[in-house]
Amino acid sequence: MAYSDKQDYDKATTDHTQALKLKPDYAESHLWRGVIYSQRGEKQKAVDDLKAALKGLDDPKLKQRAEEELRKLK
Repeated sequence: MAYSDKQDYDKATTDHTQALKLKPDYAESHLWRGVIYSQRGEKQKAVDDLKAALKGLDDPKLKQRAEEELRKLK
C-alpha cells in the first residue's frame, strides 16, 4: 500500500486492478483497493472489494482491517 501512503490513489488502484486481472482471487489487492475506494467515497466498490477480500484473507490482522473498513461504510 505504498502508493496510498503517498496518496497516489490512481496509481495504486490501477496496480491493484492489474493484479486482480492476473489473479482474480488475490485477496490483498481486493483489500487495499477496497480501502482506497472507501477513502475516495466510492462506497459500493469498496464494499464489494472488502467482501471479496474477507473470503480469501488468512492473515488475522488483514481480516480485521477489512472488517473495520466495512463497519465504517455501514
